[in-house]
Amino acid sequence: MKNRKRRYRISVVVLATLGVVIGAYCLAEEGKGNDIQKQAERIWKLQGDRGKDIRFLLDIVKDDSKIRNELRVLAVQALGDIRAEEAAPILIENVDVITPGKWTEKTATTMIPCYVALVKIGKVGSLLSLEELGKEMKDSRRYLLTRVVFEVEGYEVGAFLIEQSIDRARDKSVKENLGKSLKLIKKFKDDEIHRTGR
Repeated sequence: MKNRKRRYRISVVVLATLGVVIGAYCLAEEGKGNDIQKQAERIWKLQGDRGKDIRFLLDIVKDDSKIRNELRVLAVQALGDIRAEEAAPILIENVDVITPGKWTEKTATTMIPCYVALVKIGKVGSLLSLEELGKEMKDSRRYLLTRVVFEVEGYEVGAFLIEQSIDRARDKSVKENLGKSLKLIKKFKDDEIHRTGR
């Protein structure tokens, strides 16, 4: 519990930094900025009531108006930073939403923020992602959700959990979908061996 409070305080400092970025964005959006400015100030001042802070951030993530894209990305990042397990379902729902921009290693966290936040959240993000893998979905979505399981659990545990899910599944299509994820997680392991030599 003490460690969790410490991580939360550190996250508040990170959020203060994000608040400066949001403030700059709001200034750039001058005429549209009043509501955004208020929300940016609120993110900047997150400091203690974890439940209210998480609800506030989730409200921003759920708002799909175009003007708030940057604000939504920052809210998703904040949810990951404070390891808000309550946010995992909406992050999974939006895991394959990619924000516009040029892809580099540095921009990856802002281009696929829900994926990054799920990995930061950890076990809950991984287990809820695993539950989704039996469903029919786009390849990009399957890739990212399987990658969450791989990043959080590691290859051995991740592959074991997927194999267990295959064994428990009764529906043929569920088994096939999980089989696709099992192939992917094995590919992730092979790629890692190739990249690192281990």
